[in-house]
Amino acid sequence: MSPVTYSIRGLKRGTFDIILFLLAIVLGFYCADTFNIYDYSPEQFPIRIIIAFMIVASLSGYYECSREKYSNKIIALSQKNEFLATIDPLTNLPNRRYTMNKLVAFKSELKDNNTPFVILLADVDNFKKINDQFGHDFGDEALIQLAKTFDKSIPKNAIASRWGGEEFLIVIPDATVEQGEQVAEKIHNALKASVVSLFSDSTNITLSIGVISASAERSIDLDIKRADELLYKAKAQGKNRTCSS
Repeated sequence: MSPVTYSIRGLKRGTFDIILFLLAIVLGFYCADTFNIYDYSPEQFPIRIIIAFMIVASLSGYYECSREKYSNKIIALSQKNEFLATIDPLTNLPNRRYTMNKLVAFKSELKDNNTPFVILLADVDNFKKINDQFGHDFGDEALIQLAKTFDKSIPKNAIASRWGGEEFLIVIPDATVEQGEQVAEKIHNALKASVVSLFSDSTNITLSIGVISASAERSIDLDIKRADELLYKAKAQGKNRTCSS
């Protein structure tokens, strides 16, 4: 549900509160008239004050409760939208926006505390051919299963993200290139042992991966560019392999 929808509901709620307030005032006058407490005789004046206080207190309590519920809905919606803005809807992996923010934080740690991190840039081999042969639904299923393979293969402190299309970027903090290569090999082996299936169609998918250790002297964009160069080197050498530096 969009914030606009909630705003419309908020206006409707405000209108409803005003109507309820007016009805309560009418009810107050009706009760005062029915029970003959409308005049200002000394013995009836305290009762009149008590009834007025009860009406005002009830309306105030109702308004505060409604306002709090509406406020909580807005906060929950905002948090949900913020979360969805960082997640790829197909694979449920973090998206490029989220990962770029993490890369900035890791780069800061590298410069300030000399804490290394490794970047793996991976691309599905022959993905267009897979889509052409089996259809886009099968291609989507392949990406979904690939995301699950990443979750099972990377360290708990690592981030696997959908970088765009059939390209994925994995960040492993506090790691060396050798450790990055080991993770890449684990992913290759997991894909080799699994088959993507949808209805009567099935096939194996493979990845070409470029692995680099981030440099304090390079920008994040240059780090990714270097990983991309190694990825295409892996493609040129026959695909389904890892190149690193």
